[in-house]
Amino acid sequence: MARDWRRSFPELGNIPNYGNVNNPTTYITDILIQIPYLEMGAIGIPSQTTARYIKMAYNNAKQNCCDHVDIYVVAHSQGAAILNQALPLLTDDEKKALRIMTIGGEQFVREDSTHFGFVGNYDGNGDIVPELSPRNWFYNEINIPVQAHPNINYRNYFMQNGLPPGFIAP
Repeated sequence: MARDWRRSFPELGNIPNYGNVNNPTTYITDILIQIPYLEMGAIGIPSQTTARYIKMAYNNAKQNCCDHVDIYVVAHSQGAAILNQALPLLTDDEKKALRIMTIGGEQFVREDSTHFGFVGNYDGNGDIVPELSPRNWFYNEINIPVQAHPNINYRNYFMQNGLPPGFIAP
């Protein structure tokens, strides 16, 4: 997914390094193990891996004397829940460098948006995944007119309408 998004948006193509946290699941592991643990707030291996990648990116930028650090995160579906559980493992400075966009998130990033460089939670028409989590029930997300769940629909929407204002650092 990361490579597809970089190719689709020229403004992301200028980002020199990118990573991808692979979360291989099956229907059984998803329903019986991973989703209940994520909903309880458990920090599993995918969340630990996500936090480790973010920390590595932040530390590499600081070691290379970057004056300003921006770390872009696009999290889709269960990836948003994994990211949400990774956030407590990060320092305030690391969080401030994050520019987060969740799309069809199993869990929206609920932490105060002033803790981040940018945070936007996007939900499409007919995408039931965000509606299933009790953690999302009383949280306002940004509804966009895409149909259903597939990642490709979200990507196409943002290709036609542009990335959210504020997502790309000035």
